[in-house]
Amino acid sequence: SSQFVMYDAVSNLWIKKASPLFHHKPATGLACVGNKVYLFGDVADAKNNQNVECFDPALNQWTAVAPFPGKLGEHFYTGSIGQDIYVVSPKFLYRYNTTTDLWHQLSKLTTRLCINDVWAHAGKLYCVNMSMTLMFVYNPETDSWSKEDLPNMP
Repeated sequence: SSQFVMYDAVSNLWIKKASPLFHHKPATGLACVGNKVYLFGDVADAKNNQNVECFDPALNQWTAVAPFPGKLGEHFYTGSIGQDIYVVSPKFLYRYNTTTDLWHQLSKLTTRLCINDVWAHAGKLYCVNMSMTLMFVYNPETDSWSKEDLPNMP
């Protein structure tokens, strides 16, 4: 069965919390908005893992939210900006609004890229490739991507 644990840094302990509604596999996405944790994907079918659920630590409870509108697959990444969660892959970009429980398809990366990681900073999404030689930045205000220079790795 799936387990969900929380680390208490003050007590230096792991605390078992309520189990997720769906049995998730390791290829999942997590994102935090406010005081809630959102979990994407499930174990049943890697090609059709549309399940999304939200954990409220105050209630120690999971709730199913709007399913992902397409097929997540196994290689997707998440980042949150404000009340929105962005789900990124080489094939798509979607925004989930946690307030309205609605999904919106956005402009995907047009450059072929094997993504290593995605993160949000200062209102934008940053995406780097596996060799850490390319970085693309998504601007939600213009729904556009730009290529940014990365310094050489030491």
